[in-house]
Amino acid sequence: MATAFCIDLDGTLVSTPLLPLVASASDIAEEIEVLTAATQQGVIPFARSLRLRCRLLRDVPLSEARRRVAFAAVNEDVLEFVRERRDRCFVMTGVPDCWVSPLAERFGCQIASSQARTEGDAFVDLVETLDKGDAVRALRDRFDTIVAVGSSVNDLSMFEAADIRVAYGTDLAPGIRETADYWTTSGRALCRLLRPL
Repeated sequence: MATAFCIDLDGTLVSTPLLPLVASASDIAEEIEVLTAATQQGVIPFARSLRLRCRLLRDVPLSEARRRVAFAAVNEDVLEFVRERRDRCFVMTGVPDCWVSPLAERFGCQIASSQARTEGDAFVDLVETLDKGDAVRALRDRFDTIVAVGSSVNDLSMFEAADIRVAYGTDLAPGIRETADYWTTSGRALCRLLRPL
């Protein structure tokens, strides 16, 4: 039986939220932090919040955003798990492709993300927001079982579409822990849980 693992990027594979990292290159870092927290708590719908945060971050040059994202703190245990199962692990994030591309190169894996339009060194617009539930359903013809790992509000649709749901971390969005089949707070424990699945 083939099992796929759909793993959230922010908060699971990397411990540093990426949009606040991009925002650290601007004078609106505090505003982005507030919007990110409100989104995580379910106050603002994820897609609306992402569009707003991306608009606010348009002035950050792509090169600078990518430079900052490239140095995001990584959960090494989870990264090793992903690298060992490249053909069955799918890293997912709502963060636009133009900002997460350095991580895809650094990790040596594919990352499903939202899509952006860029021109030169500039972010222009968010074209499409990744629906993680749709991404999970697109894997159904290739895998018998799908395991989803996440912590954020935009992981709920991924949890709904998966067969096994694992909440990861201590700062969980409303509904994540209640929907999960398992809950763990360390990368090592998470990998121990996932290996036999």
